[in-house]
Amino acid sequence: MKNSKYLIVLVLLLAVISYFVLQNKKTTSVESSLLIPALQNKINDIDAITLSQGQERLHLSKKDSTWRIQELDSYFADTNKIADMLLSLRKFKLKQAKTSNPQNYIRLGLDEAGAVHVKLLASGEVLADVFMGKNSTKGQGTYVRKNADKLSWLAEGRLQINMDKKYWMIKTIVDVDSSAVKSVSYKSSDKEAFKIAKESPQDESFTLENIPKNKQVKKAIMFKVLANGLSKFTVDDVVKEIELAESQLINTVTYELFSGVVYHMNLYKYKDKNYVKFTVEQADSLPAIEKQVGQWFYLVPQFKIDALNKNLSDIIEDIPKKAKEKAN
Repeated sequence: MKNSKYLIVLVLLLAVISYFVLQNKKTTSVESSLLIPALQNKINDIDAITLSQGQERLHLSKKDSTWRIQELDSYFADTNKIADMLLSLRKFKLKQAKTSNPQNYIRLGLDEAGAVHVKLLASGEVLADVFMGKNSTKGQGTYVRKNADKLSWLAEGRLQINMDKKYWMIKTIVDVDSSAVKSVSYKSSDKEAFKIAKESPQDESFTLENIPKNKQVKKAIMFKVLANGLSKFTVDDVVKEIELAESQLINTVTYELFSGVVYHMNLYKYKDKNYVKFTVEQADSLPAIEKQVGQWFYLVPQFKIDALNKNLSDIIEDIPKKAKEKAN
């Protein structure tokens, strides 16, 4: 009887051990089939990414929870795009072994010129060093190779890595709705300054201050459109500096918000391109990018400059003679 009890205990113990051994093998098998196992538990530790293809190089680095692009004067990178790339790489699984012959890499897009070389680092430690090649013409796979291994693989998963540095940049740098704007001032380099304002956020419309005698606001003018100049303000490119001596200051537009924040925006023409430069006052309550928005010059398209570059003559017109006589 006692032996039977021991036998039952032994069987149960062996069953438990077998379960954990099988689970461990299963986990090991899953990890060994992943292209980048470290992404399973260290994805949030990554603080540097190097992308290269042929002669192109791109360095993304994170400091104080903010990603930046080295090749764009350390301008802000789009965190969502970086997260999407890492989450996609996290799912890649090695599916089928392919060639180990470097001469055959070109067919798979894994040669030095064709492949995208991806390095992921955390505090200097290399967590991944892989080459991403062509997409498979059959199924949803991608040809890949770990840098330390000559053997190439067909991996389960697809990812298009963009080597254009401007793809990775944050394009919307400021976003202020017109309802938050208290006043907008324009100070052209060679025209008369003017200002539109309203008393409270509840006011429906803005008014033009100090209208010259015998002048009136043009009927087609919508001041709310002028006050909306900071709404979803997008840019095409950034540079750290431009040669101010060789540039032309076209206009200075100042947006004062009811919150007390003030945005000064200088509009420049430089080498036939349009740039804006921000200076921000009372920026403590703003997101990180808006606090530091004044560190760069931003390239913007002509239509945006046309919308921002307003002079008093664009706003007012002569009061018609009949209206003058009626008023008198």
